[in-house]
Amino acid sequence: MLSKAIPILLVCACTSRSTVSESDEAVVTCESESDGNQCEPRHYSCTPNNPWGEVVCDAICLGNGYCAPYSAVEDAWCARYPGQFFHGNPLQLCDVLGNPTWQTHCVPGWLP
Repeated sequence: MLSKAIPILLVCACTSRSTVSESDEAVVTCESESDGNQCEPRHYSCTPNNPWGEVVCDAICLGNGYCAPYSAVEDAWCARYPGQFFHGNPLQLCDVLGNPTWQTHCVPGWLP
């Protein structure tokens, strides 16, 4: 059941209204927004260096997106201070191996 729900979420992620009717085969209708708002990939969080995060960002950005990587400063900080928060931010924890562990966001375009 969960495997059927994930593609539905990806297809309907940027729409204001969606209807799902459950029968033997799920029928999904996604209606586009009429008020002119655009889907903003930066509103979707993801984990860098994670294949699933790349797939989600690519789908959200219609085949042309990626998960924003950690910056060189973040990588250097975590390498120097493993197991500590990045600049004291409790939402950005470096693991004990010196790797950043927090989420970033989706970015439109090709992976640099």
